[in-house]
Amino acid sequence: MPEVAGEVVDVPVAANTPVKAGDVLFRIDPTTYQAQVQTIEAQLKFAELRRSQFSELQSRDSGRAFDVQQRESEVEQLRAELEGARWNLDKTTVRAPADGYVTKLALRKGARVTAQSP
Repeated sequence: MPEVAGEVVDVPVAANTPVKAGDVLFRIDPTTYQAQVQTIEAQLKFAELRRSQFSELQSRDSGRAFDVQQRESEVEQLRAELEGARWNLDKTTVRAPADGYVTKLALRKGARVTAQSP
């Protein structure tokens, strides 16, 4: 079952063939998920720069501790969002959970799947 939604771009398995745990069953187009990761990475980089700037101001007694704490909170929030975005990106490749056989293969390239589709 997929854990993310999107268009299927590859189905490298065939019906009635054995698969091993970890083999790729199908891939979902990663474009939007990759873009999300890149967007958050850019936001995080900027937030870390701002945090550094505010920390420098505070160390020179020109800034407030609250501003530094606020920037730290933004950095931590973006790190959490990035972790989630990377998890989603990783889930665009659906792998066999265990050794077994592919049966009743109806999935084709171009199909749309949703999270938790059978």
